[in-house]
Amino acid sequence: MTVFFYLIVALLGLLIGSFLNVCALRLASGMSIVRPPSHCPQCKTRLGPTQLIPLISYLMQKGRCKHCGTSISALYPVGEALTASLFVLMLWQHGLTPELAVALLFVSTLVVAFVADSALGLIPFRFVVPAIALVLGLRVWTDGLDVWQYAAAAVATYAVFFVIDWSRRKMARDDARAAFGGGDVMLFLFIAAALGLSLTLLTLFLASLLGLLFALVGFSLSPQDGRGAVRFAPAILPAAIVSYLWGETLLQWYFATFS
Repeated sequence: MTVFFYLIVALLGLLIGSFLNVCALRLASGMSIVRPPSHCPQCKTRLGPTQLIPLISYLMQKGRCKHCGTSISALYPVGEALTASLFVLMLWQHGLTPELAVALLFVSTLVVAFVADSALGLIPFRFVVPAIALVLGLRVWTDGLDVWQYAAAAVATYAVFFVIDWSRRKMARDDARAAFGGGDVMLFLFIAAALGLSLTLLTLFLASLLGLLFALVGFSLSPQDGRGAVRFAPAILPAAIVSYLWGETLLQWYFATFS
């Protein structure tokens, strides 16, 4: 596969990443992804064509609105660059195979969760729920009748989170808050529908380690924010990517070493 083809996929990733940013922020806020057209959230000025070019427009405007000078969230270029990078990585790993369709949907959903949770502390159900149905449909294409294993994995994953939440409520009767947000649970159901149960449990383990690390670093940098809720999607994204691409190898190494 030529470098030119990878560049085309990277450009496609930038364009789709820009759209995923819109989906993440608008759906998490309960807004339409169609109306109103793209505009500055501060001065409400509609953005022109040159201000909608992924990544480049942010750099050209030095991270500020052209009209009112308000700072533009760095999540916009991060989401675009992240999507493009992951698209190229998935193409390199899977080539032009049916699994590539699963991979692109997988990383797209993770990016939406990452951007929405980072910005608003919410994961949009209106994106993740259809993604679960779509990835199961793609698994029919890639795995045929074995798709039942992925559906069963989603059900089992929900049971795991139910037990975790029930145990937490029993141990802390004065604090009935859930151990995980509803969006986190829904995102893990999507991961289970895409990867199966074993890789989903590996993702949960790796994401928990990363989430703890992020929380400790955040607390050390800003102690006054230590009492706030930990946003889990930024840890889930890298954990899910590692599990998807190298999870089977990690599990084989673990069982060969410690069994």
